[in-house]
Amino acid sequence: MTNTVLAAKKRNVTDCKRTPKIPRDICDFEVIVIINRAIEDSLNIYPSSYLTDLAKIYQSAQEVCFEATKRTKEPSKWKEAIETKIDSLKEQINLITRHERKEKLNKE
Repeated sequence: MTNTVLAAKKRNVTDCKRTPKIPRDICDFEVIVIINRAIEDSLNIYPSSYLTDLAKIYQSAQEVCFEATKRTKEPSKWKEAIETKIDSLKEQINLITRHERKEKLNKE
């Protein structure tokens, strides 16, 4: 959290990242309580009298909350699945063509 706050102090309030809204059903309240406790502790140690500093602190808290609750997705393997399906279909076509050739040879 401190790294994010330090990075936030160096930038303007308008240059912050947009964080998506998180529905209450999905919200992880333990993370929010921990972040709020960290904000309270830092404000008790370093009180701020400027609203821009408070805005930067809350923006960094939003970023930390988003990073802490973000779920990483594994990359989709759709291309590999399609390639394996194409390969299996090609093998089936090869078997069918071999079978047809043998039947033609037997008829002659």
